[in-house]
Amino acid sequence: MAGAALLGPGLLRRWQSGALVLSASVVQAVLLALTPLVGHLVIAVGLQVGVGFLTSVAGGSFLSLIQAATCQDMLGRVMSVASLAMVGLAPLAYTLSGFVVGTAGPAAVFLGGAAAQALAAGSGLAFATVRRATPQTLRVRAGTSPDTVDRPKA
Repeated sequence: MAGAALLGPGLLRRWQSGALVLSASVVQAVLLALTPLVGHLVIAVGLQVGVGFLTSVAGGSFLSLIQAATCQDMLGRVMSVASLAMVGLAPLAYTLSGFVVGTAGPAAVFLGGAAAQALAAGSGLAFATVRRATPQTLRVRAGTSPDTVDRPKA
């Protein structure tokens, strides 16, 4: 959360949320890929601190985008699925990582994770709508902007 607290407000004034999340993901992928290659523990720990810092910066923006794109009556369900994906799938990822470490070594986990993250971020970067996404633009698209929510239906 330190990353979000320190950088979030300033970055969001200059960047669109979608671009911020995707850019942070690309940098995280690079840091993950470099971790097993550096050969020095202190540098590897520093790289992982960078990954954690960027996770907090991107995480808040990502959740804001999800909430803005979801209509009010579905918000609880959508956030439940998002929470399941973020927290509930972790034990499966640990199991898979343990299997990969046992068969191919720890570097394979870092490089595989970096490749998956780079592929996901690259997919998002391919679409201008995702890159330019902000909570405000998504609210208008979802019909949940303050202008449409507060008006009584005629």
